[in-house]
Amino acid sequence: MGEKASRERLNPFKRQLSEQLRARMKELGKSEPGLLVAAGIAGSPIGKGTLNQALNPAHPSVPSERTLAAICAVLDVEPTTPTFRRLAGLRQRAQDHETLEPSPLNRYLEAVNASVPEHPYTPVSVGKRVPGLVDVYVRQQARRRLQGGTGGSPGETAVGRQIDDEPDVPLPADRVFLREEPVCVLLAPPGGGKSTLLRHQRAVSVGRLLHGSDVGVPVLVRAGALVGAPLRTVLAQAASAEVRRGMPLDDDLPDALFAGKPKDLVPWLVLVDGFDEISDGDSRRIVLETITTVVKRNAASYRFVVATRPLPEHELEALGDDVPCFWLEPFTPTNLLNYAEKYFRSLDDPERHATVFTAMLEPTRLAEPARTPLMAYMLCQLYLTDPDRFPPNGRSAVYEEFVTQLRRGDRAKDISDGQQQAVDALGRNGGLAAEQWAMAVIERLPQLIEHLAYVRIRQNESTAAVDVLPRLGDEVVACCPTGVSHGDRQAFLRELLRHSSLVVERPDGDFEFPHLTITEYLAARHATRNLASGSRVLDELPEILLQDGSPVDAERHDPSYIGFVLDRLFAPGSGLGGEASRILERSANGHTFRACLFIADQAQRGTLLPDPVVQATAHALRSIARIPEIDGSDRVRAAEALTWLSEDSGQMLAELISNTGLGEGARCQAAVALTRLDGQYAARALAGAMEDPSLRPSARMTMADELSGVVRNTGLSHFVRLRAADALDHFARTPDRQIADITRIRAAEALTLLDPVRAADVLGLLGRDACIAGVDRVRAAEALVVLEPAGGVRVLVLLAGDFGVGAFDRVRAAEAMLRVEPRRAAEALEVLAVDDRLDSHGRVRACEGLTRVDPQRAAKVLDMLVRDRGLDDSDRARAGEVLARLDPQRAVSALAYLAGKASIDGSCRLRAVEAMMDLAPDDGAAILTSLINDADISGSVRMLAVQVLTRLIRSRPLSRPARLSGIEALDRYVYGPGGRPGGALVRLLEQWGT
Repeated sequence: MGEKASRERLNPFKRQLSEQLRARMKELGKSEPGLLVAAGIAGSPIGKGTLNQALNPAHPSVPSERTLAAICAVLDVEPTTPTFRRLAGLRQRAQDHETLEPSPLNRYLEAVNASVPEHPYTPVSVGKRVPGLVDVYVRQQARRRLQGGTGGSPGETAVGRQIDDEPDVPLPADRVFLREEPVCVLLAPPGGGKSTLLRHQRAVSVGRLLHGSDVGVPVLVRAGALVGAPLRTVLAQAASAEVRRGMPLDDDLPDALFAGKPKDLVPWLVLVDGFDEISDGDSRRIVLETITTVVKRNAASYRFVVATRPLPEHELEALGDDVPCFWLEPFTPTNLLNYAEKYFRSLDDPERHATVFTAMLEPTRLAEPARTPLMAYMLCQLYLTDPDRFPPNGRSAVYEEFVTQLRRGDRAKDISDGQQQAVDALGRNGGLAAEQWAMAVIERLPQLIEHLAYVRIRQNESTAAVDVLPRLGDEVVACCPTGVSHGDRQAFLRELLRHSSLVVERPDGDFEFPHLTITEYLAARHATRNLASGSRVLDELPEILLQDGSPVDAERHDPSYIGFVLDRLFAPGSGLGGEASRILERSANGHTFRACLFIADQAQRGTLLPDPVVQATAHALRSIARIPEIDGSDRVRAAEALTWLSEDSGQMLAELISNTGLGEGARCQAAVALTRLDGQYAARALAGAMEDPSLRPSARMTMADELSGVVRNTGLSHFVRLRAADALDHFARTPDRQIADITRIRAAEALTLLDPVRAADVLGLLGRDACIAGVDRVRAAEALVVLEPAGGVRVLVLLAGDFGVGAFDRVRAAEAMLRVEPRRAAEALEVLAVDDRLDSHGRVRACEGLTRVDPQRAAKVLDMLVRDRGLDDSDRARAGEVLARLDPQRAVSALAYLAGKASIDGSCRLRAVEAMMDLAPDDGAAILTSLINDADISGSVRMLAVQVLTRLIRSRPLSRPARLSGIEALDRYVYGPGGRPGGALVRLLEQWGT
């Protein structure tokens, strides 16, 4: 971090004390050795280290009263003078500053840093340590999506609705938090890692803040808390909960802390989790309106990252078209293996266990669901607990085993003792009837929690849990004894819920389920708790099968929840599995496209479907994909859905890519889908399609980009590598005015992974092609430098000297040579810096590059640029600022020249003065004084000059005349020519040490 920011974190009173002592030394012409000798002669010796610490503004040690008195004695500062009293006051304030209680912000940061992020559901594993979130965190990737593409996963989204900064290169998910936009949206399916990512980012950001980095201060909030509550109150409650968790006796944080920026130039980073868990659409709209209002009014103080499942497109549109949305990618097979290795560190040979774990999942329908972090977590926990019973049979079996472990863990933690205490407390007021009622509630608590989950997500019930639970039970639970007051009943239920691992207490005292998918599992258990309730669900199944898969339908019949319901219906002994299977088969045999997509999606989620249902659906999808009369997009969706049934590994999609009778959009859509499934198939199909003369350039561009991505991310066989290399080589070499140059260059970059020799030839050709934009030619040359440094440098030299290339690109070409050929880079940069045909910004940037290899030559050119009247004023000031770091002596003359020119823009003159404040403070003060006294200069510039001069007088050692002149200028600026009445100026001079 910069020197300025470091100074601001020091004890400000100790810094002022040290600087004023040094100013007094300078005024008397004394040195540190001289002071040591004088103090010894005066009979008050000072240690060398003690004196150095007292005079060092950056040293935290505050001198004692005796040390300060000894220093003042040899500096001729008598104890009865105002100067001594002022120095003694600074010493006392510096000492008090060191013993102050930590600020509310630091209390929050320390509390979060001290806490160990854990998974919200952590079962008790006897004899085995369950690792925390940070211990097992594996970095995921994210892809940018258009606002319109939020309604489904990448496999469900049309190619025309997808966009990436680099379409073929996913970005690390944590970069989402570093973006400058005030609002970002993070999308992922259920259990996709949204909450884990937010918690991990909070821990990382807090650690950086405590080590001095100026990153956004993260606060994690539940989206539901923003409904009907001011933002500052929600942030204060969430942050106070963290503080109380780490320091139970500490006070809550004040709302005022969250009313603006937590630090200068540093915003709050509001991490909004669980937005999709707000079941009411109107409430979600209120949350989005709250965020947009805050951003419009105070974008500098707050940034938001909103995590959610895919939602109806019209909802997120309320945030605005410019809000970026990112889709969080699932684990790759390598990610899953790494995750398992970290999770199994408590076992002997964790690598072997991780390999066995992933191998056992591969032939099951859990292999795909295991790529979501929540499912990976639960599966690892189940393996850790009992490897002999692993893997469970289907998704619902995983949740059943996991919830059983949670409840077993509750009993292992002596929950019964806590429950008995709650019963005893209730019985003291209500007698035996109250105790009997309490025991009945405890006996039915698992079913009550399942019913609570159902009303939360299926009936939008938002009443506090302790109030709604009695209404959910049977007549025994509902009939609370008359001797039990409403308050006693609430206290009893609250105590029961606090001891359950399935719910957590919120800062406002209510209870919630930490993860939506577990809520859905519990709700599905309630919905199918008996034959009658299951029959009611079965009656809804035909309507569910006809839903179109849009988020609007998903809100009413969420596929994740329906999957749990189907597993319950198909479970042995339900009495409803046969009828449910017949309903699904009839829909598939009737080639009902929506029903087939729904069934295939359930298979992908890990729902255990009967074999006749799977076979009928696969046959229907295969037929739909091959019927020419059906819309091309639907044919592609059918082919992709076929892969979800594990009945096809991508052959049908490959056929569609190569099908010249299919529309270009559909062929591109098939290409996108296939690249996410099987790289070998995708590379062969894409290479063949790129050679199809019937494809328009736009479609060929899409194919080329997708093939480039496959090459980067997939290990290909020898034959496929040759075929892909031929296609990329031909595409990159062939000019076409309708093909974007950057696409050809990306193809050449991908070719470097397959055939470096051909890639070098193509990149050299592209870098020398004058018909290609300069920025793209430079990129080609930079890629060539990696393969063939000499050839790349030749192209870069050509570009740096090409007057047909833009100034910025010429400078960038010269900068690209710095690492491999610094001498030629220096020559090119100097030529650019002195070339008055270039724009001023490009010349200064070239000179900045020159400072990295030849500071002496750069200093001469910078001096010339500062004095060049043909340059833009701001660029002249920038040149002066760079020169000040490079050659202070030369910079003082150049900056004084620039700051003294009346024809220069006032703000640029101020920049010049600020750059010379540390080099020649007296000269800077004189220029600022003249600016303040100049009535012809704009008021805003004079005001800035006042602020800079005030800072200069207080923080830099100035001569007495310069300080006096500056204070008089400030006095006249504030009070006019008449000055201050009645000795006010004298008191000001005394306060500031003149």
